[in-house]
Order: sequence, then C-alpha cells, then structure tokens
Amino acid sequence: MPPPHSLEGKKILIVDDDPDILETLTDMLDMCVTDTAENFETAASLLEKNTYDMTVLDVMGVKAISKTNSALDGWWNKGCLMLDVIL
Repeated sequence: MPPPHSLEGKKILIVDDDPDILETLTDMLDMCVTDTAENFETAASLLEKNTYDMTVLDVMGVKAISKTNSALDGWWNKGCLMLDVIL
C-alpha cells in the first residue's frame, strides 16, 4: 500500500477570479478538503468563519489582503501557511 499523501485531508482555501483556475486547482488537490472564492470579499468571509491549513491566492488576491489586513485581524496568527507562488 502506498504511503498517504502529505496533503491528505488538509483544508485549503483557493482564491482566484478565474473559474477555470479554481476548477483545475480543486481537481489537482482532490486529496484535500477545498473551499473556493472568486473574490476577496468571499475569501475574507470564509477566512473569518473557517481555519485553513493553506490558502492559494492569485497575485491580485495577495495585494488585496496586504491592503486590507484589518479585515483579517488575527488570521495570520492562526497557523495558516502562506506561500508566494507564481503560476
């Protein structure tokens, strides 16, 4: 039996305004529990209600969070992994 995938069961938020990107990443991360958001407002709402192991943001999403971090006070301290990734 193969070893379990390191992402198995991790909860991931994917934020992108392109529905095709959301679908592709959701399919690629099928071993995870994923939520998706097409805009920053939806992502912020999900982040206030849920805890995630990782969040995948498009470049504009990173800029929006940087400019409005007061909407997410304390979120960065919840232990969520944030990586800068260029696709």
